[in-house]
Amino acid sequence: MADTIRRDWVIGVLSSQLLNDVTALDLLEKQAEKNPERLEELSRQSFGFEESIYTLFQVADELELYDEVVSGTVVPQYMKERYWGKDHPKARRRR
Repeated sequence: MADTIRRDWVIGVLSSQLLNDVTALDLLEKQAEKNPERLEELSRQSFGFEESIYTLFQVADELELYDEVVSGTVVPQYMKERYWGKDHPKARRRR
């Protein structure tokens, strides 16, 4: 039972951080569209969130929790393809 609780807790923490980072990245991309003069600054901030998302992918995969962690979040397809490679099963679009 304790292992199940820990597993659920880890999935919850990673999923929550992934959702926060994806949401922040989406907001930055919308700001960049509205404020092209801030594109360079917003791109730097976006890079940090992308790196965080890739790190979460790596941690979740190493813990064999990737599918559970990403299941509740719509991760941009380009990020999955960039991280896993276009033809990797984990980069496939979810239906």
